[in-house]
Amino acid sequence: MRDLLDEKRSEFQEQFAAREVELLSREKSLKSKRDILSKEAYEAEVRLFQDEVAKVQREIQQKRKSLDNAFQQAQDKLRNLAIEIVGDIAKEQKLDLVANRSNVLVFRNQLDLTNIVLARLNERTKDARLEVKEVTSPTTTQ
Repeated sequence: MRDLLDEKRSEFQEQFAAREVELLSREKSLKSKRDILSKEAYEAEVRLFQDEVAKVQREIQQKRKSLDNAFQQAQDKLRNLAIEIVGDIAKEQKLDLVANRSNVLVFRNQLDLTNIVLARLNERTKDARLEVKEVTSPTTTQ
């Protein structure tokens, strides 16, 4: 799952790296116009540029939040699937109790289900995908 998240994060970074280059170019161009344009015209251009920068920053925040939400949902699904698998194994092996290793002082290693659970979890999630739903923030009025 982490690999899928890293892949999505890389896509996200590539998208915004291109936008950053574009904004830096526009900023440089804007600075070069400072002595050419009237004060009012220059300030209007600066405001437009600042609005664009703020828009990109909001998009970055929304994309980051979308990725975080997608990862959290995927983690929740994995946790629920792991619990289901543990339940299946407990039935198969006729176990009355399954406890988290960190909550047990002494146990027999033969009863450790970790590797079995992980193998089944890997098998059932081998074709998993990370679905990122875009988070939209409320539009602010100025």
